[in-house]
Amino acid sequence: MQPALPGRRWPAGAAVAGLAVLLADPAVALDDAPRADLPTIEVIGRRRVPGPLDAVTIDAEALQSATTRNLAQAMQLVPGVTVNRIGARNEALIKLRGFDSRQVPLFIDGVPVYVPYDGNIDLSRLAVGDIQSLRVTRGGGSVLYGPNALGGTINVVTARPEAGLSLYTRASQTLDDSLDAQRSEVGGRIGYAGEHWYVQASAFQLDSDFFRLSDDFRVPDPTFDVFPGQPGVQPTEDGGRRGNSAFSDLTTSVKLGYVADGGAEFAVGYVRLDGEKQNPPYIGPPPNAGGVRPRFWRWPYYDKETFYAVGAVPVAGDGWVRGRAYYDTFQNLLRSFDNDTYTTQNTPPAFNSAYDDYTWGGSLETELSTWGDSGTTRAIAHFKQDVHRETDDDDAPLERIEDQTWSFALEHEHRVTGALTLTGGVAYNILNAQRAENNANGVLVPFDLEDESAFNLQLGAGYEVGEWLLGVNLSRKTRFPTLKDRYSFRLGSALPNPGLQDEVAEQVELSARGGTAGFDVGLTLFGSWLDDAIATVALPDSACTSPPCTQLQNVGRQRHLGGELSLSRALPVVGNVSLDYAYVSIRNQEQPLLPTYTPRHTLRAASRTPLGDKARLLVELRSESGRYSSSGGPQNPVVRSTAGFGLLNAGVEWDVWRNLRLLVEAANLTDRLYAIDDGFPEAGRTYSATLVWRQGETR
Repeated sequence: MQPALPGRRWPAGAAVAGLAVLLADPAVALDDAPRADLPTIEVIGRRRVPGPLDAVTIDAEALQSATTRNLAQAMQLVPGVTVNRIGARNEALIKLRGFDSRQVPLFIDGVPVYVPYDGNIDLSRLAVGDIQSLRVTRGGGSVLYGPNALGGTINVVTARPEAGLSLYTRASQTLDDSLDAQRSEVGGRIGYAGEHWYVQASAFQLDSDFFRLSDDFRVPDPTFDVFPGQPGVQPTEDGGRRGNSAFSDLTTSVKLGYVADGGAEFAVGYVRLDGEKQNPPYIGPPPNAGGVRPRFWRWPYYDKETFYAVGAVPVAGDGWVRGRAYYDTFQNLLRSFDNDTYTTQNTPPAFNSAYDDYTWGGSLETELSTWGDSGTTRAIAHFKQDVHRETDDDDAPLERIEDQTWSFALEHEHRVTGALTLTGGVAYNILNAQRAENNANGVLVPFDLEDESAFNLQLGAGYEVGEWLLGVNLSRKTRFPTLKDRYSFRLGSALPNPGLQDEVAEQVELSARGGTAGFDVGLTLFGSWLDDAIATVALPDSACTSPPCTQLQNVGRQRHLGGELSLSRALPVVGNVSLDYAYVSIRNQEQPLLPTYTPRHTLRAASRTPLGDKARLLVELRSESGRYSSSGGPQNPVVRSTAGFGLLNAGVEWDVWRNLRLLVEAANLTDRLYAIDDGFPEAGRTYSATLVWRQGETR
């Protein structure tokens, strides 16, 4: 076992076994009839027929592989989703049809989860051990989700116990290509459900001391001027174990619920993440040769805490009233050092930045049958208060920025005939900018404030033909700019833009789901035309104190076109096989800016082959085309990009004894050297073993 991270506040858990292939197809399905369970935000879950929305559900069995140790890796199972590791902050975010994490909100048990300041959340910090199902809607869906669901939604439903006692434990160990232990995981949950009451508690600890680069990595030219005026500085990486790449995450939760005889249900929950992480520095040319300045960053703590209460009461026959309330906090400390010794903070790039953010809010939803049994009408009201508090150094004043957001939505679903269902919705979203302060040489100076509001619209139709469901969906969706979008100087490299306007997307989707020739088929074609698209625009170096200089601006019209194809089938001998392909083309139509972090082509093929009655061979091939890491433009014509890549993963799953399962896996079998963000190479070949034991049932 490697030494613990400096300052780690929780002991690293001992673990046995883990890594590599994502489980195959039976666990990944088109979401045609989700349940209306209490904990989920899927307010469309009680549809009497499959809706036209293009949704995918992934169940808990698909998340047991050691490579799927966090929510970012789980999202790679969804066609149309690509995961981006933004190297400058060591954050795992997503792109869904070209839309980013700020445009595709995340809900866990109905509670929106994000960092109030920038609207993102590092998905690699969120464990999957408690997830019962992951439901992803793609494109312009229901207006009931509230503001900012411009590109889709991610809905996580956590497990809860069925009757009696239920236990679940998981332990894994991951080795690098030299068979050195690099990552371990241990955790589990315990629950009990009686006639009316249930309770569950869980804890999952994940520790990583490093990751190893591919053997194909070569040290960059040591003559690079890493900092202007300092020629001959050595590069920030010498290969082997990636420098400054350790992290530790402990996720704990408690849930208590009550189910009445009439079906009403109430639950309260608490979830806590205690994390810390390091940030591998940039590898590549210096700024004066088209690269970027290396950052020597560490987060001694990266913590998130959520309290929530949810309830559902049946009314008027099969109608429902549902309510949610939550209070969520986020604290972190970023320490920037002078160099890769991570010991001194004496030069201008060095600083300490502490966040102390919180969000509170809730929603109230009604669902009633109308027009006899042929219609369902739903109405919902959302409210949330976002507060960002930050200090740039120990003696700096506390900056405070606040937003208040409201949303009111109405949706009606109508069964016109036995085969045809129509759905329409309208929402009105409001952003009230309440406070924004900037620390100017020790004095808090207020920014200008601008409120915003927007109407969202959606109209969909679903038509059943035999085993096929055909759908069309039209929508107008919006996304308000975040606090960081409007007010951040980005460490002196950007200018704020308090007047930034909301993005407006007009979207059309055509979808078909069904079966032919023994195949389960899903096909979607989509187009999105984004007005007032927000993008990073390069400015003259003289515009800021730490060039190159940028500003987030509304750059005009942006077009997204593409499609997704999913095929799956059970074959003799080979077993279950699947293929998912996605294509997206993005173009800024009014400015010469390139779309960043979005590969045009993604492909995933997987198989699950029986090896007798108790074992399965798992194979996965994942391929992505290259992507841009910077957008270019007339002020900064140098464009950074990555090459396309293909990864091969394989493993064996073995039912050892009763409820005990062993997975022995290997990831990146060919030891491919690849990067998602230019200058930040990913891990080479790794091996893992994972033990999973389950007693009792959860749902």
